[in-house]
Formats: sequence, C-alpha cells, structure tokens
Amino acid sequence: PVPARRNMIGQFYGRRRYILVDPDDSCDMYLLAKNHPSGRHSAVDWSKPESWGPYPRFPMMNAHEVVQTPGTFLYLPTYYLHYIISLDRNYQCNSRSGRDDRQTGVVNKCTPGFDAHAVPAKKKKPRGVRGT
Repeated sequence: PVPARRNMIGQFYGRRRYILVDPDDSCDMYLLAKNHPSGRHSAVDWSKPESWGPYPRFPMMNAHEVVQTPGTFLYLPTYYLHYIISLDRNYQCNSRSGRDDRQTGVVNKCTPGFDAHAVPAKKKKPRGVRGT
C-alpha cells in the first residue's frame, strides 16, 4: 500500500521483513486505480515471482529491505510503498502523523484515476477568537 501519512512502527515481539520502495519508483509498482477497492496497492503479487511476467519493470525497481526485530523502530515516510512479511509471530504498534506532499505528483502520475499534478489542498488554520 501507499500510505499518505508518515508512519513510525515499533516492533515489540517477533520479526517482520519490510520491503520499501521510494515514491519515485511508483510506476514500477503497477498501482491499482483510484476507484479500485484496493486503490494505490500494487497489482503485482510480490510473493509469487512466477506471476511477474505481465509487469516487466517490477523486478528491476530499486527497493530497500529491513528486518525489524523487538525493540526497533522503523520510520516510514509519506508515500513510501511497502510490503510486509511476518517471519514469525510478532506484535508491533504504529503511529501515524502529518504528511509530506512533496511526492504526491509522482505517486498520482503512476496511479490511474489521479491527476498527476494534483496536490492536496492545505487545510486552513482556524482563526482565533478576538477578545472584546
């Protein structure tokens, strides 16, 4: 999936393998369309290399791999695509906060149904109440 928020993941028990993909490589992920029930997820089944034939750029994309162990934290920036494999029974906790829209254009360009140049509008800050 493509998270639209920054994510901090703490591993408390067991191990998880994360494969991380920079948003600049979104087009190599073959993202599903905006209106698809799994929109912004990859159409590729990462766990079955024999099924990658229709997705020629997928095996060539750059990816980072990390195995998270108990007591470690992983920072997942906005729009970083990720695939998680549980290596054994595990428990983790994550917290999402804020967003960084610098990569919105590249991810939208690679997701059918999105305007490539659309950047989410910034929320207006509420005005303070003036005293009398």
